[in-house]
Amino acid sequence: MSISCIEFAGFLLNEYFGDVVETVGRCLLAHTSVTLRNISFKTKLKLSQIKKSLCVLIQHGMVEFKANKAGVLEYSAKKDVILNIAFYPIYIKCTKTCYDDITCCIIEELLLHGELTANALTSKVTDRLNALIQSNVDHLPNVQQKLKALIEDKFICRSTFSSPQSGGHQIFVPNEAGDSGGFWRINYDQIHLLMRDQYLVSVIRDGSDGEVAAVMKSILDRARVNEWTDETILVSAHIIERDLKVRNEIAAAKNLDVCLRFLRSGQRPFVKKCGEEQGGMYCVSYKDIITEQIWVCVYDIIQERLGSKQIGRAHV
Repeated sequence: MSISCIEFAGFLLNEYFGDVVETVGRCLLAHTSVTLRNISFKTKLKLSQIKKSLCVLIQHGMVEFKANKAGVLEYSAKKDVILNIAFYPIYIKCTKTCYDDITCCIIEELLLHGELTANALTSKVTDRLNALIQSNVDHLPNVQQKLKALIEDKFICRSTFSSPQSGGHQIFVPNEAGDSGGFWRINYDQIHLLMRDQYLVSVIRDGSDGEVAAVMKSILDRARVNEWTDETILVSAHIIERDLKVRNEIAAAKNLDVCLRFLRSGQRPFVKKCGEEQGGMYCVSYKDIITEQIWVCVYDIIQERLGSKQIGRAHV
């Protein structure tokens, strides 16, 4: 791991957890895996401080551990998860845009605690709502409904590890509890997919208008794949039109053919037509859109630093 990456990750840990956790995190980032004794030797921290820091980092999925041949636990940092801290405000904005304020509170609590049981999570969010909204309304059923929706949409998933254990060196154990005692955490990969789709819609909106962006959003929402692929699954024009009408995007529904033609135009079309059934079968090419945006960024950088004459050479 590069020095600059360690510095940035250390900065994020300090901002979110404080100095002690940062010190332990930097030690783990600088080595492939480290035992508790070696962490103590390298950081000069008390064992109680190190154990508490490891608990925090494991609970947030930022550290993993396994026993070596001698049976001693070795800890290693998951740098990608640590770097996700930089995106926390975007995660909150993203979920608020797609859902609502209650969902946003659920995500905030999971970002704050790393993992929680369903009961603890709904209780914390309900308490927050009661403090913010002075009324006699019982918010718990609504919070439970929103949590269920997040689980069904795979934005929250069951955690591999449960609460800390006292005694010995084992800090966390695999979670084998039932639904009532299970721990839940944020599925970062799923949120990253949602962020990607929101970015693609914004790209279309900036390059065309709201109607075309509405069509793109409808295709992405209907044909989203819960993994990183080059293209979405196929969706028919009839379904796209129906979804637009449900969302009250009447103008986009009326001009659907025009919008689809626009999305299919250009050297790297954003949408591909893959059949004539049900008014036409369409899919979004993630790869082509992202490739196009990469070239746009490259051109902008070259023009800013070297001038417009160099853009042609870069294209070649």
